[in-house]
Amino acid sequence: MAMDPVRILLVEDDPTDVVCTEETLKNSPFQIELHLVSDGDEALANLERQARFSGIALPDLLLVDLNLAMG
Repeated sequence: MAMDPVRILLVEDDPTDVVCTEETLKNSPFQIELHLVSDGDEALANLERQARFSGIALPDLLLVDLNLAMG
């Protein structure tokens, strides 16, 4: 029986950290569906299914950069 992919929302503004996270998740035994946003406003828009995020399912897991740059 096939399992649904694990949907992860990554909130990260550093491209190097994005690549590192992607590389780490490649080793997962689970199928991963990774969505990337670069700030808190985009994360909230995703979770509230606004605008361009309206067709995307809610994530199963949030990975949030605790040191996001303040804009």
